[in-house]
Amino acid sequence: MTNVFLNGKFLPVADASVCVMDRGFLFGDGVYEVIPVYNNKIFFFDKHFKRLKNSLKGVDIKNPYNKEQISNIIKKLLHNNKKQTVAIYLQITRGADKTRSHVYSKNMNPTIFINIFDFKNQSLDKIDPIDVITTDDNRGKICNLKTINLLANIMQKQQAHNLQTDEAIFIRRGFAQEGGASNLFLIKNNVIYTPPLSSTILPGITREIIIDITLKNNIKIIEKNIRFNELFLADELWLTSSTKEIRYVGLINKRSIGNIKDHKKPMMWYKVMNLFNALK
Repeated sequence: MTNVFLNGKFLPVADASVCVMDRGFLFGDGVYEVIPVYNNKIFFFDKHFKRLKNSLKGVDIKNPYNKEQISNIIKKLLHNNKKQTVAIYLQITRGADKTRSHVYSKNMNPTIFINIFDFKNQSLDKIDPIDVITTDDNRGKICNLKTINLLANIMQKQQAHNLQTDEAIFIRRGFAQEGGASNLFLIKNNVIYTPPLSSTILPGITREIIIDITLKNNIKIIEKNIRFNELFLADELWLTSSTKEIRYVGLINKRSIGNIKDHKKPMMWYKVMNLFNALK
């Protein structure tokens, strides 16, 4: 049985429980991080911790642990579960109050929960294209914070699932934003494009890594708004996240992208994935 961490204790997941007055349960009042671990190496932990601090600050929740403490908790979880390559799920809520109220007390102790889950770390030759749909973006304007209040994302991901596709790309006022749980990249004429960060786009860690490695390897990358119709004219489309890594799109709204119809791996994707894998 999986061993988890909850409010200072390591215990079996079946024994872990939180108070029903916890604001994460009542309001979705909290933030989270998903951090990959490869062969016991916590991947770009500094970047994930920095984003966690930014999310906590953005929703006015105090951080119960410093970076070293969280790193040590993760290492102990890996040891307890005898795992080396997994993803870490870390969630911090505002905590439990005496009554249910939209106005929160400043004196609550945050609830911190850390779990691990398996994810596929496949070789490039075994990675298949994903199929996506586009959907109207009905989310709010704090998407730049990694909060646990994900109802809009859940509904759009479920819509994609019901249509037997893998992801939904949000469209807002004619421009592509990101996926339900991923950032977006478009490749055209050997140039990589990605929407600039805003209140409607999460500052993805994989997104940041891709920008860094492409610039260091003289691959042209530009942050610009991507129009809806440009998606269908792309040579390649990618969706990225900490657990997806970099996945290339085969079909968008049932239309083929680039040379996918010829059953070839996208050239730019293959190049950048090799650079990405070299960091593990």
